[in-house]
Amino acid sequence: MPTTGLYGYKLEKYRFAIAQAAAAVEEVGRIWSLRRASPRLGVGDISQKGGGTIPDHGSHKLGRDIDMDMLRNDGTETDSGRITFQSPNYSLELTQELVDLWHANGTLALKVIFFNDPDIVGANWEDNHDNHLHVRLFFPGEARNYPLLQRGSRGAAVRELQRRLGFWRWKNAIAIEELAIDGDFGDRTDAAIRSLQTLAGLMVDGKAGDSTWRALPVAL
Repeated sequence: MPTTGLYGYKLEKYRFAIAQAAAAVEEVGRIWSLRRASPRLGVGDISQKGGGTIPDHGSHKLGRDIDMDMLRNDGTETDSGRITFQSPNYSLELTQELVDLWHANGTLALKVIFFNDPDIVGANWEDNHDNHLHVRLFFPGEARNYPLLQRGSRGAAVRELQRRLGFWRWKNAIAIEELAIDGDFGDRTDAAIRSLQTLAGLMVDGKAGDSTWRALPVAL
């Protein structure tokens, strides 16, 4: 840190991760940087080199738990302790997009995100995880990296799928209806997926699996 789309806060000696988790953080930062120049994403504590307990944390022992700052609406980058999700300069919209992106990062599967804003889709509340995102990833091989989504799926990963379908529609001037980013995989999302699969030469099954995710642009 800093690297593409990312900066570090808190102590560098506690920002060690297993290789696949580090690659996932870097991929999220890369995609974020393609969408906007600022603000970058703040990465806090992960683990110490070699693992083991670090101060003020009950987890962060195994190199797969990543603290990240909330996003602000004024473009600035600060330690998460300086604002809360109730502050006027907190951005629900940008923080939600970061949560969506983690749910569909494609590098290492997301297990859970702890965060205390009740309006965020795709995050859970847990004691001592206030005013920052605590991202916990599966270990490699425990779960598929991209989520498998289909009609009836709901949540943050669907929001990110709809966002990428919107990028694909605009970049290629595809004559389909614009999708709402509402996290509901309904008729319109199903139709858009089938159009993408047809034009990309993929099996047309209406399911967003690995091949379909990889065919989608991550930014305009």
